Amino acid sequence: IAHETAHQWFGDAVTTREWPHVWLSEGFATYFAAVWAERSRGDSAMLDEVRRMRETVLKASVTVEKPVIDETLSDLRFVLNSNVYQKAGFVLHMLRHEVGDSAFYSAVRAFYARHRHGNALTADFIREVEGSSKKQLDWFFDQWMRRPGYADLTVGWRWEAGRKALLLTATQGTRFPPYRLNLSVDVTDARGRVQRIRVTLPAARVATVPVPITLEGAPQRVLFDPDATLLGTLTVR
Repeated sequence: IAHETAHQWFGDAVTTREWPHVWLSEGFATYFAAVWAERSRGDSAMLDEVRRMRETVLKASVTVEKPVIDETLSDLRFVLNSNVYQKAGFVLHMLRHEVGDSAFYSAVRAFYARHRHGNALTADFIREVEGSSKKQLDWFFDQWMRRPGYADLTVGWRWEAGRKALLLTATQGTRFPPYRLNLSVDVTDARGRVQRIRVTLPAARVATVPVPITLEGAPQRVLFDPDATLLGTLTVR
């Protein structure tokens, strides 16, 4: 019901101008159904929804064969698939965490207001998000919407006592080009206090990145992707 209700705004009032951009209808409705779960049943319900979305994406063959915005689409029998539903919905989830709630929802409202009772393309939505966030986001949409695949990430951490520095080590697989990633990390310090930090990983096969946190000693625990914002597989070593 939440999915179909969301279509009143995205799909009906604002309609995709061209079929390769149909994610503006189905991806929005898919994600806002998850947002309704968050609103009505809490954070854990939202996490369950987005994790199910991610599992669908990782299992679907179309994920590795086609991008979400498929400019080669010629047979409209294949216009609807998990790319434009679950993958696009999960990309919106990542985008929300990339720019923050205020910028994300401001962009969504501005996009709706500008194109209500009309048609839109992906570029129109990008323009609103960049305007509200004051960030350049071509790289984000190019890697998640215009090429097939998902991230294949192996991570670890080490503590350098002399520098009092927590370092995150990351390796990306070779099946797809490497992604620029905004990875969430929960760090439990020696006193048991937990801080959630976001770490930007470069689009590189191998990287070592300092975690922007001040600690007096080695952490008790480091938990990766606690908010389920990584579209891909995650191995901790």
